[in-house]
Amino acid sequence: MKPIAIMRRRQPPPAGGVTKFMLITSGSTFTVPADWNSANNKIHCIGGGANGGTGPSSNTGAAGGGAGAYASKNNVSLTPGATANCQVAIGGGNSGATWCVSSSTVSAASATGTAGASDSSCIGDLVRSGGSGASGGSTSGGGGGAAGPIGAGNASGTSGGAGNGGTGNGGGAGGGTQGQAGGAGTLWTQTSDSIQAGPGGGGGGRTNNGVGGAGGNYGAGGGGGRSTGNAGGAGRPGLIVLEWTP
Repeated sequence: MKPIAIMRRRQPPPAGGVTKFMLITSGSTFTVPADWNSANNKIHCIGGGANGGTGPSSNTGAAGGGAGAYASKNNVSLTPGATANCQVAIGGGNSGATWCVSSSTVSAASATGTAGASDSSCIGDLVRSGGSGASGGSTSGGGGGAAGPIGAGNASGTSGGAGNGGTGNGGGAGGGTQGQAGGAGTLWTQTSDSIQAGPGGGGGGRTNNGVGGAGGNYGAGGGGGRSTGNAGGAGRPGLIVLEWTP
């Protein structure tokens, strides 16, 4: 998928005018924007979320998946127009970290199971842990919410954790208790282009038999399935956001 460039104006506008954003959702390289300012920028990374577990036995629920962590780095020096490296975690519990420029520049860990990805495994000026999924039992657990710049991801109950420390901060809402998908985050948004992105909320678990809900974009964990063979919801991929003021 080709990176998507979006712009928005803040109040009051920062020195230089318009703050720009570029979302990177896949790929191994990107082209540095022509007006990149190495003295005024931030690179955000969100790791991938883990899948919810498959229902283990009759009328028994599985645990939800943990969510991706967040990391950011200020004022990264890049050459405008040059090609830079990156990696976006695909989610699902086995996808590696999300990183930009190099794995030692800024890197956000991905969840591999029920536990949320830890900030101790991240690299950046600001790091936050992803929310953990809930354990299974008579009901299945919801997925954890992804971390973002405003807060750690929320841990889950049966209904899935909210992303980014709460839905009022641009993180997606957790899914419901019958396996609904988690909500997508809206921290970085451009209404005129119908673009919304941010830390996602965890997918819902099940109180009756069925599959778990998928996590919301980006980085959220999936809810667990309930009863034999019912699959857990999908953990969601990570995200890179370039933010700069020309």
